Amino acid sequence: MIPGISSPIIGLMGKSGSGKTEAGYIFRELGCYVIDCDMLARDITRPGQQATLDLAAYFGSDILDEEGRLKRHLLAERAFANEENRRMLSQLTHPEIEKLALRIVHTLPRRYESIVFDGAALPESTFIRWCDVCVEITCPRHIRIQRVMNRDLINREAAEKRMDAQKNLDYSCCRFHINNDGEWTPEYMMDALAEVIAAAKTAAASKF
Repeated sequence: MIPGISSPIIGLMGKSGSGKTEAGYIFRELGCYVIDCDMLARDITRPGQQATLDLAAYFGSDILDEEGRLKRHLLAERAFANEENRRMLSQLTHPEIEKLALRIVHTLPRRYESIVFDGAALPESTFIRWCDVCVEITCPRHIRIQRVMNRDLINREAAEKRMDAQKNLDYSCCRFHINNDGEWTPEYMMDALAEVIAAAKTAAASKF
């Protein structure tokens, strides 16, 4: 839970291509407010912002164009080249993402069924201490690779590097694990995520 916020907090996590985005859509249909940490990362890495400058200092100034904008595909290529670089990406961006997330949460106009933080690297951030319940979306590696290739327009080698850079992400904090192998129906996912919301409400209530 977050002090001053009555809505339960859910951590939605899973590796690239697992299907977190689809789960986020369904959480919204169920009355939740979903905060996409990838979108927040874009907000805090605009030209001239501190996180942008820190990324350029670590990954190379050539990840910025002439106007100081991130060349996101080049950053991704370097950040997901290995585990160390992926962790550094998180270290350089998470503090500003967390500040922005808190500002958003504290300005929400009403109470929601739950507030959902959607991010692959949540276990490595302080977001995790806010969560009443966490859920992992899983998916077979070969399906994830194809999804990432199609989504990001990259080749198999680049997609596999991204998978390998995330291999040590620890989702043992998750109480729920939902497999998204393309076979589930919307009704199944609705029921599964409704159960997650119910558990988050129970967990949040026990803290008061």
